[in-house]
Amino acid sequence: MSRARKFVLIALLTFTQFALCQSGGAPLSRQPGGTAPEAGAVNRDPQSTLIRILTPVASQKLADNFATVRFELVNPSAYAGTPNYRIQMDGNDPITTSQTSQAFTGLAPGAHTVTIQMVDANGTPVPGGRAALQFFVAQPASPQGTVQSAPKDRELKIAGYKFQQPDPSPQEDNPNLPPASSPLPLISIIGFGILVGGIVSAMKTRS
Repeated sequence: MSRARKFVLIALLTFTQFALCQSGGAPLSRQPGGTAPEAGAVNRDPQSTLIRILTPVASQKLADNFATVRFELVNPSAYAGTPNYRIQMDGNDPITTSQTSQAFTGLAPGAHTVTIQMVDANGTPVPGGRAALQFFVAQPASPQGTVQSAPKDRELKIAGYKFQQPDPSPQEDNPNLPPASSPLPLISIIGFGILVGGIVSAMKTRS
């Protein structure tokens, strides 16, 4: 076998192995309503002989303060026409509707109980048509605030004397002024006082 053919064969083998490695390490695609446990999860068993609450799932912990209650009839063909339902969240006023879904917003953190009661045209509860379950709303994360410590007095020692210099309050940036946290203003005041005292002493001595 010539060198050119060996080179071509080695190149083809290397490319094939590289392509197989890339295809094997590629992440799996997620289709809508895919394999995530949260996606499309519903209650499997009915909560009564007539009604099965689909969502929320029993004992589910929701991250948001709203929930969409969805339910269905266990045997829809057994009923003629459109039945009515009385949906109640916790101890709030019930909502009567013919729809099989109802959204609830503004739920407080903690446990919540949703109850669905099937009623006839007169509003009388249908035997076996009551379903209920409990779910939870998670406590929202509190924002992390910065804790500011109280200003502390700083000690400045000049020529054996101690001076207390409190932390200054924030002020606007000015490139022509020294920073407020520096000891320069206090040193200037002390130096000016010493200078004035020296001048006064010299005038008294001359007089």
